[in-house]
Amino acid sequence: MNRQSARAPTPAEAGRSHPGASLSFEAVSKRFGDVVAVHPTTIEIAAGEFFALIGPSGSGKSTLLGMTAGFIPPSTGAIRVDGRDIVGVPPYRRG
Repeated sequence: MNRQSARAPTPAEAGRSHPGASLSFEAVSKRFGDVVAVHPTTIEIAAGEFFALIGPSGSGKSTLLGMTAGFIPPSTGAIRVDGRDIVGVPPYRRG
């Protein structure tokens, strides 16, 4: 029986074993009428990188996640996966 080691992979190993996709937000914002839920935000997350978004209640974390998943359309900006803009791509086609 082949058992894997319990040690965590190094960053270089993690990048090789979990290729993933890069994700970027380019001036993404969301307004609900007069309410600004997400101010223009630019973030780049490299493939294989671990990223956490933290903040107080009402700061736009869930709205940003909903835009990433395709359930909430952004008011402005682009959301890119491996350089391809996915705004307008339905959730079931985002993979």
